[in-house]
Amino acid sequence: MSDIADFLRARYGERRAVAEAAASLQDDPENGWVIADDSAYAMPGKRRYISPHIGLTHEPESADHIVANNPAVVLVDLDAKLALIDEIEPQLEEDPPTDAELHALESHPAWKYRTTSGPRKQWADVDVPPCDDHGEPEPGWERNVDAGRDGWERWDYTEESYWRRLRPEGPLKPRIPRALKILAQPFAGHPDHKGEEWAP
Repeated sequence: MSDIADFLRARYGERRAVAEAAASLQDDPENGWVIADDSAYAMPGKRRYISPHIGLTHEPESADHIVANNPAVVLVDLDAKLALIDEIEPQLEEDPPTDAELHALESHPAWKYRTTSGPRKQWADVDVPPCDDHGEPEPGWERNVDAGRDGWERWDYTEESYWRRLRPEGPLKPRIPRALKILAQPFAGHPDHKGEEWAP
């Protein structure tokens, strides 16, 4: 589970608590706004309010609003967004994929992958690792025995050898789905938002 998914689940959890509190309030014509205890997110010098009538939270002179017809609509909207996050980036599975399974898919973040190929049953270089721009075998490549049939595959007209080597620069950073970055934009002013790193 990524930092941005954790961040969004926390923010939506906070907003859900506010919407649930608004849903539980009774109409009070003489006191239509109730100060909410949301100081962890409130901007300095601002106060946050809940309207028991329309389920609105509002920071005066701030662009940050939760606006809906009623608290029930807010809750449905937040539940939909949480489900969307789980669809984009599921929470950690009990049995995450093994290194071998990642190698089979050529998707281990710490490794690079290459494929060499030649004519079926006539390929003399089946065991020659990938070459550099000068035609010389590059050091560090090893057969990716988890892909294909122990690191190779035969097709109608060609054969393929599968290779892997550790990334010298270290593992790739996990790719952040753009949809999660878009969902995080309304919270760009939050102290835990990572700014440019999470910009869509």
